[in-house]
Amino acid sequence: MKKRLFAGLVTGLFAFSVCIASNAIAAPVNLTSGYWDVIGADTDTWNNSTLYFENQILDGENYLLTGYFWWENNARTKYGKEVFEGTLFPDLTFSLDGHLVGHTVGIVSSYYTGLINEDGSQITNGTWGGPGGAIGQWSASHVVPIPGAVRLLGSGLIGLGTINRKKKK
Repeated sequence: MKKRLFAGLVTGLFAFSVCIASNAIAAPVNLTSGYWDVIGADTDTWNNSTLYFENQILDGENYLLTGYFWWENNARTKYGKEVFEGTLFPDLTFSLDGHLVGHTVGIVSSYYTGLINEDGSQITNGTWGGPGGAIGQWSASHVVPIPGAVRLLGSGLIGLGTINRKKKK
């Protein structure tokens, strides 16, 4: 019985490590899971804004990026959606070219740059600017949901524990 429990635990940990390793091989960082809380300022403060990377496609050494910002200033009087295309470079710097879509109030299209830290949890040294727009600085924090592999491992361990308790009774 203990051998089965141990074998199940080892198998679960192995499967979990394979999932993690396969994600690490796919890209230097995965920008597309979850979303990013944006903090930024120019002539206004934009701390209610969100960034979504929708695609991250390998193109030689670089990754092509697409996604959008949902901009909203702190007073909630300026807002709108800005889609972008851009490039993530091997040194984890990136550049994005934005275009406004739909109904927007008080925002303009901009060009963005930034640096992603090695574990993919933060964007730092961000700048923006564009024709007719103010030059600003920004950063963002990656908000990632719990990966499916972790949930699967956890539910498997709970199941094994429950079976073990029932067999003891």
